[in-house]
Amino acid sequence: MAIKADSADELFPSLSKNLPSDEEVEITIIGPGYGESIILNIPGVGVGIIDSCQSRINDTNYVLPLEYLKYLYPDLDKISFLLLTHPHKDHYLGLDSILQYYRGNVQRVCWYAGHGTVELKKYLARERIAGYDKLEGFIPVLKAMEKAVAEGATGKKLTELTNVVMPTKVYTKNFGWVDTSILALSPSFDSERKYTEALFNSIAKTGEISVPIRDSALNRISVVLLIHFGQIKIVLGGDLEVELDEKIGWKRIYTCDEIPSINANIFKVSHHGSENGFYEPIWEELTKTHNTVGLIAPFDRTIEGLPTVEQIKVYQEVCDTIYITSSINNTDKLHRYYKKRIADQLRRDSSTWTVIDDGSAEVGYIRIWIKPDGEVSKIERSSNSIKL
Repeated sequence: MAIKADSADELFPSLSKNLPSDEEVEITIIGPGYGESIILNIPGVGVGIIDSCQSRINDTNYVLPLEYLKYLYPDLDKISFLLLTHPHKDHYLGLDSILQYYRGNVQRVCWYAGHGTVELKKYLARERIAGYDKLEGFIPVLKAMEKAVAEGATGKKLTELTNVVMPTKVYTKNFGWVDTSILALSPSFDSERKYTEALFNSIAKTGEISVPIRDSALNRISVVLLIHFGQIKIVLGGDLEVELDEKIGWKRIYTCDEIPSINANIFKVSHHGSENGFYEPIWEELTKTHNTVGLIAPFDRTIEGLPTVEQIKVYQEVCDTIYITSSINNTDKLHRYYKKRIADQLRRDSSTWTVIDDGSAEVGYIRIWIKPDGEVSKIERSSNSIKL
């Protein structure tokens, strides 16, 4: 649904219409409290969308990355790539609407590796019959992606060391030729295998009870991306977690010799800043020579919310600057509980934590422009975001 002009102000009242120069990388992470989406604008590559989420205003659901692009780039006629990191509802809601809006103008449609699309559809059907419907609305997304590929988009299943965009050189006026690439660092072969086994085993035969796939099985195949442009490195952690098996998750990324250095300027913290998404050796590599900026999209569907105050303290020990996209909408009990925990901590640590306006219900986002030499030229954020 097209957004009304007055609704754009409700969704993104802090968003300026200024655009980056033709040699700056722009990264925007949208995180309203449930769901996340990342929008990239890379010189020589174009606009890419990673995951999608929605927000409800006046009984209307708005697809946030779509409305963001329509508001800032009304004449945009091409999407370089659309990517789904993993099949969790808070990451895929609205992807089908984006593909419909830009129908015929999405160059690459990318998703996590994992065999068994037919089996997944069978599982979803069984799940609905059993009353779980954990992945509600996912079949339209699958069909929309398949349709986009059938109509000419390049389809890519992403696994370890798969290129989303092939390495190339881009000319910039002030920095000359710069190398650029977008590389998937996960899922690994073993991650894909274990996910596939869990998927097949979850499909109930006639007369049996359908058993939902565990969240950890879906996070196991989450795509992690390394974006390289000149001296810029951006790592997007998806929802990848730490597991005992060194061939899976963050341990695999850390121990795989073929994966390039992930010493990053910007890191989208994995799994909403949860404890099981944190792996200290990875953070040591991320922050080895850079003052890495950490970005977190929170999750408000648990009693404490993610990230917890305790985990935020852990991140503060390993990262100089962290932004949380939203201090959480205060419209229900869970939100108020989470917000109170954050507010209490803010009062205790007010010298290091800053909220622009702790009380806004607007869509949370962080928007960063960065030059090829790694200099951050602009950081813009919603009024309900948090800077640690």
